[in-house]
Amino acid sequence: MDTRWFTRDVAELRLWRCVGVVAWSALATFSAALAYFTTLDFFGGSSDGRSRVFTALAYALLQLPASAATALCARASSSDFIPNGERDGCGVVKGERIGERFATAMMRDGATIGALVGAFACSGSMACSLTARSTAARSLAGTFTVNERDPAFAAQFGCVLGVLTAIYLWTKDGFIVAFPTIQRPRALRLKRSFLPSARVGLIRSLHACAAHVVVVITSRYVAQLSAKSSRGLLFGSASCWGAGALASTSWVLAILCAEFVHTERYEFRPQSLAQGPKVASEPLMAALNYFEIPFVQHLAYLDLCYVAESGGRGRRQLIYGDTPDAAWSVAISNALAPLMMISRAVNKAMDRTMLAALRDTDADAAQRISEKYVQMNMPKPKFKHESAQTQQAWNALRQSEALSADVATRELHAVVKSFGQLAVWGARASSSLAVAARKEDVRGNARVINPTLSAIVRAQLIALLACRTIIEQGSPPVRTSSGFTSSDLALSSKANSLVAQRDRLVNSVLYFLGITATNRNTANGAVTPAFTPAVATARRLCDTVELALGALIEEYGVVEIKAMLRESERFGPPEFGTPNELFEALETIARDLA
Repeated sequence: MDTRWFTRDVAELRLWRCVGVVAWSALATFSAALAYFTTLDFFGGSSDGRSRVFTALAYALLQLPASAATALCARASSSDFIPNGERDGCGVVKGERIGERFATAMMRDGATIGALVGAFACSGSMACSLTARSTAARSLAGTFTVNERDPAFAAQFGCVLGVLTAIYLWTKDGFIVAFPTIQRPRALRLKRSFLPSARVGLIRSLHACAAHVVVVITSRYVAQLSAKSSRGLLFGSASCWGAGALASTSWVLAILCAEFVHTERYEFRPQSLAQGPKVASEPLMAALNYFEIPFVQHLAYLDLCYVAESGGRGRRQLIYGDTPDAAWSVAISNALAPLMMISRAVNKAMDRTMLAALRDTDADAAQRISEKYVQMNMPKPKFKHESAQTQQAWNALRQSEALSADVATRELHAVVKSFGQLAVWGARASSSLAVAARKEDVRGNARVINPTLSAIVRAQLIALLACRTIIEQGSPPVRTSSGFTSSDLALSSKANSLVAQRDRLVNSVLYFLGITATNRNTANGAVTPAFTPAVATARRLCDTVELALGALIEEYGVVEIKAMLRESERFGPPEFGTPNELFEALETIARDLA
């Protein structure tokens, strides 16, 4: 496959989006610095004759190392979706390999971590020193914030703030950007981000003040490295909060700029149908598996969803085609792959959970199973008399994962977190293409070539059952801390009592404040607490799949969809659930639409 056009577009995409992140970050940093120095000037904090505009511009230039580090380290997911090319009975790529290069694991590399910490520490040190030099000591603002007397002290604080911020982003997956549900203009999103970013920056600045006190004490009495503050240790560190808030706000704005620059839809070229649908669709289909740059992969799924839903760019010739080389098989297989990944991960996690329950009830049986898997995972030398098939089977057993509930739940978290958005777009794209196939598929490829329409219905129902399992297992019971719920009030014989009226009033106030009975509970009450972090994404995916299946039912009818589901039984047992559960879920959606 010739991917020269595709490689060129990917290089251009990566370069221009990094440049865009730096440019928008510089604009946001300049605006925040101009507002900060204007406030200082209002309180008489400007002691020299330099213009506030040039000071803010110099401040924005000093933040370029941190902005560049943000642009290079920002990622679309916590792991890479790498389909290995193998397909199951339905024709869907298995994609069993889960990316081990998490964003945090990538940054744990020595060189990358050193560059990241150095960039933030350098920007923080120079920016805080500039802020101190631009604040007059004999002013109201200079009394409470670091001023021109303490530029070296402010520089040390900025260095501590940069290191602390880099460690925080490294441990909390801070460089993993989220794809917005609504694509607003950049200027509007930047305008809405200033106040939340300032709040986060202030909080991180106060944390850095406490850490700076410890660093100063250590450096003064151990290495004698810190500068002397004219106002003492504690007050000098506390006075750095303003400069730290400005620097942290700049870094938060840089990450937000990376989000709304990197997550904008990109049309993969070429899209000309002059050389046939296969050549025209190669860049987009290859980008769906281009895991080296996760943004490209995510944007390719978004682009596929756009083509499938809008019908633009020659959808009929591109996907269905009037010739045998149409991209139907590859498009549907890639669209359903994230859904199947989540279903298989839930299935594996439930198997491990059942083993854990078996261990609690029947320790002897669990011990026998565990010993069996331990023996299979022990290294075994290769003997000359063994056949290649025997050695291959033994290597497969060695590589099989230990039967651990913790390992399976961590894998489930990684899969749902990384592929949840891809699964949402894939469900929408596959459903839209299946609905449009009724009129545009003149050759009948959708009913003949795997994955067929029956495979789409089967994969979406399996994903729906898997998401419902995550919600059921990970959601705590609805129980308020005061011991009453709305259902208890409805069933109570004393519903008109003063106590019941008080309870209704409290519940109404809590509901108005957004504090419901569910989110006031922790995961301790859940059936499987390890599933709780994946519940929010599972709910969103569950709603999307239900809408996608509803569109299929409205277009083809319940009877024909059931026939497709029965036809899919020839592919073997489902990856999750049973055939009866699939039919029950389908009938439930059909009743809701009736």
